[in-house]
Amino acid sequence: MKRSYTELKQSLLGINKDISLILQKAESISKNSDNTLKAWKEISARIDRQMAEKVVHVAVVGSIKSGKSTLINSLLGGEYLKRGAGVVTSIVTKIRGNDRQKAILYFKTWKEVNEDLKQALVMFPTKDKHNMGRESFDIREDRNRKNLKRILESMTTEQVISNDSLDKNRVLIAAYLKGYDRVKDIVSQAPKSIVYNEHDFYKHKDFVGDESLAVYLNDVGLTLNAGELLDSNVEIADCQGSDSPNPIHLAMIQDYLLQTHLIIYVISSRTGLRQADIQFLMLIRKMGLLKNIIFVINLDISEHDSISDLNAFIGKVREELSLIKPNPEVFTFSTLYHLFKKLASHKDREVIPRRYMLRLKEWEEEKEMLTLSTQERERFEQVFLDQITERRLNLILNSHLERIHVIADGLYEWIRLNMHFLNKDVEDVEGLLEALGRRHESMDQMSSVIKDTIQGTLRNLKQELGGDADRFFDPQYGEITRETIQFIESYDIDYTDYKKKLQISELMKALYLIFQEFQQAINRYLAESVNLKLVSFISEAEKKIENVFAQVAQPFNMMIQDARREYYRETERLNLRLKEAPFRQFKPPDIEIIKTSARVKIPPLVSNMRYSARIKTEAIFRFGLYNTLNATKKLLKKPSLEEEGVRQALRGAIRRIRKEVKESITNHFIDYKENLKFQYLYRLIDVASSNLYEELNDRIRAFTIDLSEIKHLTEGKKSMREEAAKDFIYMEGAIQRILDQIKQIHRDLD
Repeated sequence: MKRSYTELKQSLLGINKDISLILQKAESISKNSDNTLKAWKEISARIDRQMAEKVVHVAVVGSIKSGKSTLINSLLGGEYLKRGAGVVTSIVTKIRGNDRQKAILYFKTWKEVNEDLKQALVMFPTKDKHNMGRESFDIREDRNRKNLKRILESMTTEQVISNDSLDKNRVLIAAYLKGYDRVKDIVSQAPKSIVYNEHDFYKHKDFVGDESLAVYLNDVGLTLNAGELLDSNVEIADCQGSDSPNPIHLAMIQDYLLQTHLIIYVISSRTGLRQADIQFLMLIRKMGLLKNIIFVINLDISEHDSISDLNAFIGKVREELSLIKPNPEVFTFSTLYHLFKKLASHKDREVIPRRYMLRLKEWEEEKEMLTLSTQERERFEQVFLDQITERRLNLILNSHLERIHVIADGLYEWIRLNMHFLNKDVEDVEGLLEALGRRHESMDQMSSVIKDTIQGTLRNLKQELGGDADRFFDPQYGEITRETIQFIESYDIDYTDYKKKLQISELMKALYLIFQEFQQAINRYLAESVNLKLVSFISEAEKKIENVFAQVAQPFNMMIQDARREYYRETERLNLRLKEAPFRQFKPPDIEIIKTSARVKIPPLVSNMRYSARIKTEAIFRFGLYNTLNATKKLLKKPSLEEEGVRQALRGAIRRIRKEVKESITNHFIDYKENLKFQYLYRLIDVASSNLYEELNDRIRAFTIDLSEIKHLTEGKKSMREEAAKDFIYMEGAIQRILDQIKQIHRDLD
């Protein structure tokens, strides 16, 4: 019977620990003079850390109120996440497995809070004599909070509600003001977090469920004991609704999706597949992530009259999904029913609200639907566990198993050589060391050639990808900058929509609405068009890095293999009678493993543009000129043509807005280009090249071990040689058992 992932992981960690102990023993024999043993010891320690740090990311996405949080709660067996949280904030709640239950709230800094407010106040339709959008604005100043309250109180219903929804800037400002007193002693200049342990764990929901507190949060992290489904190497993220009206939220989901290994898309059976779902799934497809997606139809039992009605609905959704992803994997079950069922089975049933029990009793009459729901839930759990296990094995076990195997082979070689040398005279040992020393020199030269070649490849690749990035982001000829500028210049504003506001007294209101519409359109264009092009560019760069280093590795694999054969021929000529171990070719890991190992992340995708209060200042100045001109005409008893004049003022202000937006976009892309090059692409190349050199060098180390210390042992007293011989016999047995265990893991993984 094959072992589970947890059993395999514990076995590999145990093997690595045993190797570390053998290395300590070997170092004590060699008097810490062997650099190869030191290198292997460092790698062994690093493997322990990396196996703890590597994480498989699972994103749960779907439209607002589709049941994402309920699905996660149901999967984990408790009400850990706040269900039905608001849509103004963009918190991503991340859950990992751990023996201890813990919630961590990550707060924004005062700088981030003030920047949010300054952006909300740009073009805000008020008589802002206090210049609330100025650079030095700080919500901690009492006069600023009072002024903000006065501004909100003075807003008319028409200003509060536009396009049949609450003004998002007003909602944001109101939330910050309402929550200020409760967080003022928590938020600081530097990033800060609050930890709720064990009995206080559920207090985190007070923050997440209250918009006036959640607005001060960046992220929420939870750790739970959820058994095999969730361990410390798995993270499940509850993402913002894919149909959020704010394009910034869409960009934030995109950022998380780029690091995910599995996406669970939730569809409500109340609504089916909506237009917003289709648009978001098409976006996921363009990002190249559909291969990692499974679908859950969240069954609302009371929504369907019969099992045949439900099956027809499932068929319809499956057919629609097939247009986006052929043969979609779809599961249908009631997340709420299975959550309530789990809570009801809790030993302390008094904690279950009575209304839950009443709904359970009502649902249990729908036996056919519950049978289907239970079967589908079990099928989903198995597929989810299989998918997670497969990714954990590839990401966490396979890459380290190969490295540990190479070290174990090398250690076995070191032990066998030492045992041969220990039984020889001093003169024979000197002759053997001299002969092997010449072989070591040639291998050292090969190691130097490998290092120089990889360094040259690194420099050339950085230069090539740096040039690609410069061309891609070029302000004049680069694709995304040119097309974004064209979008800004060609975006059509229909002034007839604002005809009622074409009075001087209403100008700022009209300009604010136009600016909001314009800003929303730009942000959506960035999320739905520019970000996709960025993802494609980054993906091509990653493939180039992967291919280049794979090409470099191939000839060196052959060189090392040939040198190894020559080494064994040399040991045979020297009558050392070593058994040649199979050569373990280095296969460059895919880029995802390299990224995860080194925790290299793509910089946050371009999303929200930042604008200065200068836009509003210049607009007011322009309106002032027209106001003065209109008053002068009245004094001179000339027709003022107020409406046309105001329209011209409005167009002039929009031209100024377009100009600043273009400048902001251009500067933003230049900054992003530099971040992408230096924080991501160049770091990825550095990590890939270092990984390649270390892996190739591991294979050389196995037959270039420093054996000079054995000469001192052969020169020592008989008792010392006998003691050393016992140590080597013990280590030989231990390493042989380790090699047998490694072979068993390979068999389990096949």
